[in-house]
Amino acid sequence: MTPDRLPRHDKQHRIMIAAHSGQQGGAELCLDVLLQHLPAERYRANILFGCEGPMVQAAETRGFRVNVVPFVWWLGYESCAWYWRNLLKVPFRIIRLAKLLRRESYDLVYTNSAVIFESALAARMVHRPHVWHVHEVLRHKSWRSWLPIRTICRLIDRWSDLIIFESQAACKAYTEIHVPKTKTEEVHNHLRFITQQDE
Repeated sequence: MTPDRLPRHDKQHRIMIAAHSGQQGGAELCLDVLLQHLPAERYRANILFGCEGPMVQAAETRGFRVNVVPFVWWLGYESCAWYWRNLLKVPFRIIRLAKLLRRESYDLVYTNSAVIFESALAARMVHRPHVWHVHEVLRHKSWRSWLPIRTICRLIDRWSDLIIFESQAACKAYTEIHVPKTKTEEVHNHLRFITQQDE
């Protein structure tokens, strides 16, 4: 089942959204715009943030179910004792996510960054459609990673039903490393203007 072929019933479609961070950054603000315009009558989303931050509170204010899950980054991580201890917990976290997807009958999993992967593997384990939103420009030697960038690009392709790139630059960098077999689309970020009410 691909994302554009979700069953069209009267019920809301359940979506699990995995975000690498709850802090304010490009990918996080892009997700905030998505949540702002997600039709509540059609979609029921549970957002999993990689850490606490203002975007967690913003999602809660919009009425979304929110949890903080300390996802491991396989790209751009800071090497420290906490990171490697957290890495050992990855298999157990993936199993818990997979059980949650099955138990609560999620229809779709959406991963909002290329730097995390646990949500993608959980979706694959229980055969749920998975959308991977790649905001990052992936180039060799530009990212600290414990797998080669080429391997990560291949896994993003293998574990996705749709890959979304936020820019031509992100798409070009990815396809220069690996030509995806998965359907791809470019969806550029919306401009978000800060008003006095937002401050």
